[in-house]
Amino acid sequence: MPAELRFGAPERMGPHGPLRELAGDAAGELAGRVAAAAPAAVAISLLHSYADPAHERLLGELVRAALPDANVCLSADLVGTFREYERTATTVLDAALSPLLESYLSRLSSESRSLGLAEPEVMQSSGGLIDAARAGAHAALTVLSGPAGGVGGALLLARLAKEPRVLCFDMGGTSCDVCVIDGYEVPETAARTIAGRPLSLPALDIHTVGAGGGSIAWRDAGGALRVGPASAGAEPGPACYGRGGSRRRSPTPTCCWAACRPTPGWRAASGSTWPPPSARWARWQTSWGSSGSPAPPGS
Repeated sequence: MPAELRFGAPERMGPHGPLRELAGDAAGELAGRVAAAAPAAVAISLLHSYADPAHERLLGELVRAALPDANVCLSADLVGTFREYERTATTVLDAALSPLLESYLSRLSSESRSLGLAEPEVMQSSGGLIDAARAGAHAALTVLSGPAGGVGGALLLARLAKEPRVLCFDMGGTSCDVCVIDGYEVPETAARTIAGRPLSLPALDIHTVGAGGGSIAWRDAGGALRVGPASAGAEPGPACYGRGGSRRRSPTPTCCWAACRPTPGWRAASGSTWPPPSARWARWQTSWGSSGSPAPPGS
């Protein structure tokens, strides 16, 4: 958050009540300064508002009146705990993301009603469900909902298989999520990070690696094998897809798996020699003992 978009409030709230009251005229002047910056979203986070949100609520009312089209998020409505930096960072994330999600969910809800479908529900990072209006108002509750959905599916399968201890391994195109299910229970945490910023909201305790089946493998200047963060994408995709992707630019873990352990269905669908030459090339090109390895993506 740039310094010119940070505004201090002339108040001081303590854990047991106000130490310095926020005067109405001072609050109005502050709201005017915020409005003059013309932001699309505003995050309001004051000391100890988790204990007494009166000052935050006053500022929220004034800012909403001055900026009727802006998204205004109060930390007291989202994070009811102490630790000011973490609470503020979470509130800023929520304020920035909520307008985008609210716009999408509003369209989705409207089209669902027009088709006679049920009102959509949205998964939270904690694995539970909330209605679309709540999710749109506080997008930070959903930022890790994708991995949470994978764990929810694994938990269902674990119960059906009567396996109380399960390792959930969920790999996609650019990431890999791992979670331990023990006794049909999934651990939770409130200390996750998003792009290096803390997220102080309940979430399933999932460990994520930033590389997946479509991440491009390359070797750095010291010869060490690297995977990601660049991705081969869906088109043209990994080299082994045979869809025109440069073999030098798109060797991926998928190519290695295709070359090492092809499935019968994949072999039949390919209609050609297995593994395909592009997959064999990618496997050789990213092996530890090869020379002439791919350059880092984008070089």
